[in-house]
Amino acid sequence: MAASSLPPDLFADRSDGSVVVQEKNDGLKNLEYATGNHVKATLPDLYRYDNYVQCLEQGSAFCMVRAVVKPNSSNEVWNQVQDISSNARNYRYNLLERALCIDRCLRSLEGLGQRQLQDMLVQPFSVDFAYLKDSKYYPLQSHHRKLYGEVASLCVNQEIRSDFGLEAYAEIEYCHEPSRTAEPLDTWDVVCISIICLLAGMAVVGTILDHHLKKKSTDHGSIGLRIATIWSISRNFQSLNTPPKSAQNKDFLFLEGFRFVTMVSIILLHTSMELVRVPLQNPEIVEETVSNPAMAAISLLTPNLVQWFFTIGGLLLTVNLLDQLDKDPKCDGRWWNVLWDKVVNRLKRILPVYLLVMLVTATLYRRIQLGPLHERIVGSESKNCRTSWWSNLLFVNNYINANETCLRASWYLSADFQFYLFGLFALLTMHRFPKTCKYWIGFMVTLNLAGPCLEMWFRELPPLFTSAIRISTPLFIEDEWLERMYKPFHTSSAGYFYGIMAGLLYHRFKTSANSILFKKVLSAVKLLAMCCLAACYLPALFIYEGKMDPLSRMMPTYGALVKNCFGFTVATLLIHMALNKRDRLRQLMQHRYLLPLGKLTYCVYHNNVLLLAAASSAIHAPVIVSVPRLILCTAITLVLSYGLGLVMFLLIEQPVANLLASKSSSKKRI
Repeated sequence: MAASSLPPDLFADRSDGSVVVQEKNDGLKNLEYATGNHVKATLPDLYRYDNYVQCLEQGSAFCMVRAVVKPNSSNEVWNQVQDISSNARNYRYNLLERALCIDRCLRSLEGLGQRQLQDMLVQPFSVDFAYLKDSKYYPLQSHHRKLYGEVASLCVNQEIRSDFGLEAYAEIEYCHEPSRTAEPLDTWDVVCISIICLLAGMAVVGTILDHHLKKKSTDHGSIGLRIATIWSISRNFQSLNTPPKSAQNKDFLFLEGFRFVTMVSIILLHTSMELVRVPLQNPEIVEETVSNPAMAAISLLTPNLVQWFFTIGGLLLTVNLLDQLDKDPKCDGRWWNVLWDKVVNRLKRILPVYLLVMLVTATLYRRIQLGPLHERIVGSESKNCRTSWWSNLLFVNNYINANETCLRASWYLSADFQFYLFGLFALLTMHRFPKTCKYWIGFMVTLNLAGPCLEMWFRELPPLFTSAIRISTPLFIEDEWLERMYKPFHTSSAGYFYGIMAGLLYHRFKTSANSILFKKVLSAVKLLAMCCLAACYLPALFIYEGKMDPLSRMMPTYGALVKNCFGFTVATLLIHMALNKRDRLRQLMQHRYLLPLGKLTYCVYHNNVLLLAAASSAIHAPVIVSVPRLILCTAITLVLSYGLGLVMFLLIEQPVANLLASKSSSKKRI
């Protein structure tokens, strides 16, 4: 940053060369070196990128470099860097990122003597934070360090020494060379391309055949013709707008609207997180945002968004299973068969899309080489899908390989499947042995409270997830709270288990003579639950502002109560709407335009994070973040995610569902 680009009100005339600490209008402290009439930049830029395209076109290597500033207590700039970095809601100003064109660095070092160059090389020193990903993600890292490591270190130190009198130890992450070419296609690449072409071809053939049969008014009832039109785009598109027929399914039609609203909120959250991760020109805006009390209050609620999906899952599992058991009394005698059939059908429902997305991520996704951040974001995601796919398929990646998982958001599927298995077994046991019902409910409530409470107690974790920039930079991995309190089965069960209990109540009172009294009681309970939830979050801001000790012995109990209050409130709200057809919120959420959007949620869940990651990897220079940019990026991500989700639904999800239904019909006929 040139001195002339600084606003005049930040200047201070000091002829003695002392350091001046002044306040900007936005409240952030800045340091300025004043030597005579010349004023230098305040703090080192967190991010500085050379021109990526121009560098490669000139035949030079382009290297991503991380530099850790060496402590120097006698330097006032360093003292200010240390002070700002001590706040976890600020970026680490002692960790700099430089994207260097090696030719430019060589030109800048011309004229320096050997002694000067040697003097600028800094030896490694220990720090208490990780700033580089494992070298397994960068197979050419050691080669690039041998070729360009010394030049990159000299280039970084020349900059910060001349401007701030500081030194840094710089390490190359990876480099892009002008001779770089795409990897040759391997077996899995060919398999992936073949599957995509097959699906697209089936869709074209199925659509043409379906249109031809409709013109001839041919009977579609035969098995052969049904199978032939399974991939018909027009038929599958029509299924998006087909409302449920049974009275019970109509009672829960409003859940599609909730799925859509929750997914929009999650995409907004994912977009915000991605904007924090990428290189920024104005990181202070993010720091101010996460320190704002109003934004803090919103951020404290964000980890609970996924609880909506868990609660919906537990509610629907219970309602559908108990309805099936009531219609077929023979199920009690063969409940192990029911358990097996339910699990198999569940896997048929979720695996086709899941498997293809993993395959695409492990193969074609890594070929999206749009910018200098490719290896760090897209490349590492693809690498994880090639090595850790097994933990996804076993649905254990919320416990195993949590920071190296294939598809960052796939932990939800693992947790949801674990809840599904538990819920199935518990409900079948309760139906077979009704006297065990109170014991199962007691166990679920106990786990809801004890699971998160004990985890926070023994690991000394805060009761709530407080937004801190540190969690998302610089490694694109999560922090301990998210790994221990957000993803595991035993700490996030409240939403699903209260959904199961809500389903039990719905099943009992939907046709009961006491249903009117139950609805009145439920209305009172709903209001009480909402008040309790608000009361639970009142102390949250005091914790966030540091006015309460987040690690005191009472905090684990408080954190467990907050988790339970949210899950209980959502479950109460959903069952209240299911039993009250005139509820205004229910009528809004079951609007016919929300029905197809809700049905696309599963496919959108899979692709929105991948689209954001691909867009981030295409960034060539630090960007300016602002509220309008956040809204614009969210809107673009939403449109692209639902557009790609529609394609996935028409080519994979619905055709596979049709195919499995056709097989079931064939078996019944035989």
